[in-house]
Amino acid sequence: MKTALSPTLLCALCCATLGASAQNLVENPGFEQIDDCPVFPDLLGYGEASTPTGWWSWSDTPDYFNSCIDTLCSVPGNLMGFQPAYAGAGYSGFFSYYANAQQTRDMIGTELSAPLQPGVTYYASMRVSPAFGGFYNIGAFSDHMGLLFTMERHDGGISTPSFPLRNHAQVWQDSIITDTSGWSLVRGSFVADSAYQYLAIGNHFDNVHTDTLQSGIGFIYYTYYFVDEVCVSADPNGCDMGIGMDEARTSAPVLVPNPAGNDVRILNASPDAARYRLLDALGRNTASATWRFGDAVDVSNIAPGAYVLQLLDRQNGVLGSSRFVKE
Repeated sequence: MKTALSPTLLCALCCATLGASAQNLVENPGFEQIDDCPVFPDLLGYGEASTPTGWWSWSDTPDYFNSCIDTLCSVPGNLMGFQPAYAGAGYSGFFSYYANAQQTRDMIGTELSAPLQPGVTYYASMRVSPAFGGFYNIGAFSDHMGLLFTMERHDGGISTPSFPLRNHAQVWQDSIITDTSGWSLVRGSFVADSAYQYLAIGNHFDNVHTDTLQSGIGFIYYTYYFVDEVCVSADPNGCDMGIGMDEARTSAPVLVPNPAGNDVRILNASPDAARYRLLDALGRNTASATWRFGDAVDVSNIAPGAYVLQLLDRQNGVLGSSRFVKE
């Protein structure tokens, strides 16, 4: 004999099912939760006193940044560069490439709130931004930022072996992310083939399989990326998966030389670019003019400091933006 469900109970069950499917399986996805604000000398390297709740070093020495911290690991300005959080007050960061260390990568990891179910499609995303300038004077970029799901936990650190690179990840970015002024979206979907319990974030590809690009500062010794807002969900609407075709139209221009003297050249401008605009560190419009492919942007009359160059289309829509330093 079948028992009919009341409308109220049926509604509750449906809502519970939808809520479970939309759940982000990554706890503390924005790195906001911490036991205490880290203080000197326990600031760098994802040490015991400088780690966001639920995360740990998966390989070598990643870092944690929060606006509650002074100087070295603060937000938005810190040892590695200048970047406000995508949301909230914190984010993590790591070296994603070393020119002289084929198998060395910084990575962060976490345990999912529930194991993945084999045969189910999952959606994953995160926001990343390349570090620029800072104490290390980083001006290089790399590809293959990704999310790797595994069955076993790995604990990294300065005195432990690096996590073996697999030249594989379930979700990864196959283009070089160069936008230093904002947060780029890395996203994708996959069908789980195992009951994966852990997630490791970083570049899981060795140097042979990693492409790099320099901005003009000098030789590429390493690349470093900030990461924020990590998401894994079985619901296609549970994670930020982008805005479709408009997003593909937006690309961060590569500026050389950087730091700049009297002018800046744009290496990878969108064919739709018709104007440029210069913003100072406070977001004020410093200069703007029409622009044609191949033209140099004259910066001889602006004061030394940090700026953002935006490329615009004929309707003044932003096609891409990048930071540079005027010497």
